Amino acid sequence: MSNDQVEETDMLVQFLDDYDFRPPERPAATVAYKKGMTMTVRRVCGEQAIAAGKATEVVRNSASAPTVSVDDGEGTVSETTDGEGVENE
Repeated sequence: MSNDQVEETDMLVQFLDDYDFRPPERPAATVAYKKGMTMTVRRVCGEQAIAAGKATEVVRNSASAPTVSVDDGEGTVSETTDGEGVENE
């Protein structure tokens, strides 16, 4: 599946910390995601990681690269997946 063929059951997230996902249909299996990875994952995985505070959903802008909003305690920092950071006040 290409990036243009993302299903409704998928979501783009950036992992803020290491996260182990156990697919509900195969509880003996584990998919390990590392801090800093930006991946399209199954929605169930993304929602569980976000609820655990281990990931944040990446919002896609149609005119530019995907961005991630991270609250650093002093304001919001928006960072594109190419590593360029832009601070918003």
